[in-house]
Parts: sequence; C-alpha cells; structure tokens
Amino acid sequence: MRTYAREGIASAWLVDPLVRTLEIYRLASGLWTVIAVHAANDLVRAEPFDAIELALEHWWLPEAPPEP
Repeated sequence: MRTYAREGIASAWLVDPLVRTLEIYRLASGLWTVIAVHAANDLVRAEPFDAIELALEHWWLPEAPPEP
C-alpha cells in the first residue's frame, strides 16, 4: 500500500474471500487508517463509492457442504 500512498490514492479496499471480509482504508497525513470492516452478508456503502449499496453475499463463493 506504500505505492498507493506515494501515488496519492486516497482509499483502498482489502477483500479476503476466505474469511469473507472487506476492510476499508483511508489515507490521511501519509498513514493508512482502517475506517470500516464488513463481513459475511453485510450491506455496505463504502467510500469512495458510498452512493451504491453493495451486498457482500454476492461476492463470495458458496460454502462447501460439510463432509459426512
């Protein structure tokens, strides 16, 4: 994320499909700050695209059925 900061990218999202999380970061004074963490089936309005509501449940692959 150092490269993003150097280039002036003000927001970053980190998506972990295994844990099913979305972390939202904002760059301020050269430091990245976590401004939100969303998980599972949350409905999200995340900057810089907060005009759109995102349903995280559509981002994940179906869970594997339990083994017998």
